Amino acid sequence: MTQANIGAGEREISGLVFKAKYLGKTARDSAYEIRIRPWIELARERTDYRIFQRQSVVEIIDSMLKEQYMYSYVKRLSNVYPALDYQVQYGESDLAFIQRLMQEHGIYWFFEHSDGFHRMVLVDGVNTHRPSHSEAYRTLIYHTRDSKIDEECVEEFELTQSLRPGAWTTDDYDFKKPKAIITARNELPQNTAHNELELYEWPGDYVDPSHGEDFARVRMQQLHAEGEIGRGKGNLRNVACGTVFDLKRYPVERANQKYLVMVATFHGEELGDTTDAGALDQDRVRRATCQRSVQAESNHSEATHDRAANRSGHGAPGSEIWTNEYGQVKLKFFWDRSPVRDQNSSCWVRVSYPWTGPNYGSIQIPRVGTEVIVDFENGDPDRPIVIGRVYNAVSMPPWSLPGNATQSGTLTCSSKGAHMRMRMRSGSKTERMQRNSGCTHRRISASKSSTTKATGSGMTGGKTSMAMKR
Repeated sequence: MTQANIGAGEREISGLVFKAKYLGKTARDSAYEIRIRPWIELARERTDYRIFQRQSVVEIIDSMLKEQYMYSYVKRLSNVYPALDYQVQYGESDLAFIQRLMQEHGIYWFFEHSDGFHRMVLVDGVNTHRPSHSEAYRTLIYHTRDSKIDEECVEEFELTQSLRPGAWTTDDYDFKKPKAIITARNELPQNTAHNELELYEWPGDYVDPSHGEDFARVRMQQLHAEGEIGRGKGNLRNVACGTVFDLKRYPVERANQKYLVMVATFHGEELGDTTDAGALDQDRVRRATCQRSVQAESNHSEATHDRAANRSGHGAPGSEIWTNEYGQVKLKFFWDRSPVRDQNSSCWVRVSYPWTGPNYGSIQIPRVGTEVIVDFENGDPDRPIVIGRVYNAVSMPPWSLPGNATQSGTLTCSSKGAHMRMRMRSGSKTERMQRNSGCTHRRISASKSSTTKATGSGMTGGKTSMAMKR
């Protein structure tokens, strides 16, 4: 292809053939239809359940792309990204997972095509975008369709400004600092009426206030960029997604500025009997202003339930109970295929206890091997919480069922070197303790008497139960 204007040349498009179809045969040729997509589309065809701990969003992306895909990508990132405590790929495709992380942290991508290859480019701000390699497409001239010119130009263009919120506020909760205020707010109003409107997000998925400020800034940049969008079309073969250009000679002077190409659609058709006779039809582009970063909208997983097991190695080797000062535990999820089966299997997971308060309440910490029911706070798989425990064929109920279906109670099994302690204060009902087959049984009756009788050999060791008969 040749063209009169300076720097014009061929438009290179490369990719992987994802679909091919034979259409039929003409007098001279066979006709085929092929669908070409960039290599990252391979990541849409693979799903997994996977845990990432103490890695930044960039390290997680590198891990995903380098382990599973052999194609090239480059990073033109200007921000520093902190290590994330716990991130889960929860049955998502590889593409959906990394896209979700990138959207949350303000990273986006496009492809560059050159020398027979296409390269994925990760960016996090407009300053990292570059103009076209061809000088002819760094400044685009506007001409109406009836103009008699012999150069590629913009034939139609429209700039739309929309009313958008001018502030984004995000907040979250840190159970380690329950009274801390970690609200973050960012303002970037458009030059319109009602630009004081606010969008409020909760939870913001952070506990560090500085991270909340980063999230608020990213979301506000997204809203601001959506407030001014340009759309145009013309005979322009090399206007490519991810490049920037300057528009000149548009009748509305305000529109003559720099633009970032967000979407470019290329249309061509064959005018002859051979592929060498191809001719350009038109190139339609949608553009967004380059004054601010354009960020994708953040996605949130829908609420879901799952099961997790402490069964094999959710604590340090040899441990029977593994917890911290908050009564949290470590879990090994049934879906987790990694070989890690110790205290590094998961993050610390909060446990719902039946009764809590300032230094009082009821607590029974799930032990190693206990099967538990896990929910996710606000539907976020990165924030699991234990909401219950269930029996299975390995861990059966404390007494035979259904024969003892009328009996309700608690049976404890002492840990290594531990003992059971039960406190009864004034106003307690009568209790009776008895020894039976090596286990210490404690029964509470409905008697109004406050007398306490105890039999047996003490409370240390063995098993202890508390039961009520109907």
